[in-house]
Amino acid sequence: MTSKTPVDTSTLFSDKSELYQRSRPTYPPELYQFLAEQCLNHDHAWDCATGNGQAARHLIKHFAKITASDISAQQIAEAIPHPSIRYIQSGAEHTPLANNSVDLVTVAQALHWFDYQQFWPEVARVLRPGGVFAAWGYNWPRWGEQFDKVLTESFLRVIHPYFSANNQLLWDGYRDVIFPFTPIDSPKFSMTVQYTLDQLFDFLHSVSATRRCIEHQGDDFFHQAYQATAQIWGNPNLNREFEIDLVLLVGKR
Repeated sequence: MTSKTPVDTSTLFSDKSELYQRSRPTYPPELYQFLAEQCLNHDHAWDCATGNGQAARHLIKHFAKITASDISAQQIAEAIPHPSIRYIQSGAEHTPLANNSVDLVTVAQALHWFDYQQFWPEVARVLRPGGVFAAWGYNWPRWGEQFDKVLTESFLRVIHPYFSANNQLLWDGYRDVIFPFTPIDSPKFSMTVQYTLDQLFDFLHSVSATRRCIEHQGDDFFHQAYQATAQIWGNPNLNREFEIDLVLLVGKR
């Protein structure tokens, strides 16, 4: 397993939780349908590191009840309430969930932040026999060669030193994560999202490395990247369509 730098995840995504809520892309419904089809029962799912509850809100279409946990109280405060979702503030490695109580555990865009020596036993404890674990994540939006070049040169190269070593696990497709469950072959999923120029930069601003970079360097680079992107965008209010690939890790207890 790739070594990870200790990170205080309790505050990592708290300071811009409302930005995170409105700017992050929505996962495809086909993903949730696929995961539901892998489960023997559909009574209870645990959405771990739920953030603002994006995945939890879609899981309620397939499961009777959802427990959605996150270490950040600010993120949970941004979540939309639902009678079938119980939001709790809790770290991933220790939860109040009962033994053998859930049919599915999901982790969206967060597996690379966990302490696996404690997390995997917790998942095994709460999953029912035959239960399913699924984690997924994504990288950068793609629009075209010209956009990719501008984004890399004006933005990604600037913030790259401010990423935690944990992010490399995601960029490598979670292949270096030691997975303790029986793997399930899964199809490839992707997201198609539409952003105006401002919406795209809301998304880029929500990235943890962006905020670290601004804290150390100021925000001049961010405005310069905006202007560089605006030159190829055209009307800033025009929606541009982006493709984002998902990395998916699925297994059965």
